[in-house]
Amino acid sequence: MNVTRDQFKLSFMETEFHVSTSRKTGKTVVTCTLTGFIRQPEIQNGEVFNVLPCWTDNLIITVTGKAVCSANDADNVEIGKAVAQAKAESKCYASVSKFLRDRVAQGCAILTAAMDNFEDKAKGVIAHNEEYINRVTDPTSELYQRKLAK
Repeated sequence: MNVTRDQFKLSFMETEFHVSTSRKTGKTVVTCTLTGFIRQPEIQNGEVFNVLPCWTDNLIITVTGKAVCSANDADNVEIGKAVAQAKAESKCYASVSKFLRDRVAQGCAILTAAMDNFEDKAKGVIAHNEEYINRVTDPTSELYQRKLAK
């Protein structure tokens, strides 16, 4: 899938590995700490399309993935690093996906409430104007008489 500027994009900035030995099992444990950021989509003129309320910058996220090496590959830390990094990347994508889903839902709720408020105001203005039109065009009304006198 090609990533265009109108899509969210997750990029990784830092990857750190820590290798240790479990005190309980004696197995090699590899931890990968991954820092990434997500860029918001941009509209065609290069401005940020702020689909998420109160989000004006890139979102930075740090996650950790852990791999416990089996007895077969206890000496092969590179396999442990690859597994730990894959777990961290999966966790990062899952966390960002949930964050976006929650924020978009929040943004939709805010827009829906604003739309409902506007719709209520519009109904009030429409009703008022219909009443006004009826009064200003009714020859027996005081408003009609005043407008005629001008």
